[in-house]
Amino acid sequence: PDQLKKLLKTKLKFKVSDPVDTDFAPYYLAWVRELVSDLIGDLGRELNDNGLRIYTTLDYDMQAAANKAIATSAPKLRAIEKRLKLEDKDSIESALLSVDRRTGAVVAMVGGTDFARTQYNRTIASLRSPGSAFKSVVYASALANGLKLDDLVETTPKHVDGFEWNEQHEEVPPFM
Repeated sequence: PDQLKKLLKTKLKFKVSDPVDTDFAPYYLAWVRELVSDLIGDLGRELNDNGLRIYTTLDYDMQAAANKAIATSAPKLRAIEKRLKLEDKDSIESALLSVDRRTGAVVAMVGGTDFARTQYNRTIASLRSPGSAFKSVVYASALANGLKLDDLVETTPKHVDGFEWNEQHEEVPPFM
């Protein structure tokens, strides 16, 4: 009863949402529209005329930070293009996808440097191998387990529980 009385006296804070600002997170909104379309078919009038409400995991502050990061990188990308004398202006792109590590929810998404120029969403459409993205994870794990930045790691064949791991390329030096 005391807890109920206390809760009833508590003033609730709420935020009234303005109509969707399509310029704020255009890649995210296009992605959500595509997901919903896959779920309920052709959106057409349903989304625009019948007031269908869609709740997302977009975090306004995270999206604002993502927008700023990509906007800040754009002039640097243009300078690199100029230095490399690339014929195709705006050929170097950047993208950012932020995921809540606890839930896997997408909280921010910027699929490219300019949605007006290209709606191709590099965060979800680009089929690239993870490659170097894993290096930071391996490095962090090694450092957390006591290795130092200048430690050498042997890459010669290893035997573990009867399984022999062997590097496919013989030109790999025994230490990296």
